[in-house]
Amino acid sequence: MQVAPGIHRIEAPLGDRFVAMYLLVGDECSLLLDTGLDKMPDQYIAPYLAQINVPASKIRYVINSHADIDHTAGNGSAKELAPNAVFMCHYLDQAMVEDIEVMIRDRYSEFAADHGIDDSEETKQANRDSARHIPIDIALSGGEKIRLGKNWLVEVLHAPGHSRGH
Repeated sequence: MQVAPGIHRIEAPLGDRFVAMYLLVGDECSLLLDTGLDKMPDQYIAPYLAQINVPASKIRYVINSHADIDHTAGNGSAKELAPNAVFMCHYLDQAMVEDIEVMIRDRYSEFAADHGIDDSEETKQANRDSARHIPIDIALSGGEKIRLGKNWLVEVLHAPGHSRGH
């Protein structure tokens, strides 16, 4: 749904909740914020683009807001949808965004050694099966400005908390 002029929220089911991805459509180009799980770009983003009559080729930028599987695992599919898009994330999350094994080890298993808290092998495999991570083109640090149109600059903010690179 369009939540404000040029700002679209694309929801995809995720168990008993959902994941929201955002599409910012400028008059020059578009920015996709987050890609969901591997199949979500094909199942939800592409049909939404068709519904609002925006070609996938207009997506020039893809930003992963933070290192969580439901925000990054669709990067491979999104790259197929918009092959010329530039993929970005904060440099502190880059290793996890590029490699599901690093994300599993450093994010989802971070309390295993000290506290015995870890995902099951079944959950880890489900994460692997629903992810296609790709290399990031540009690592962000916050403060960058991305031009989507003559009168639209998007400023990237570093807001650590949920992840170090959020």
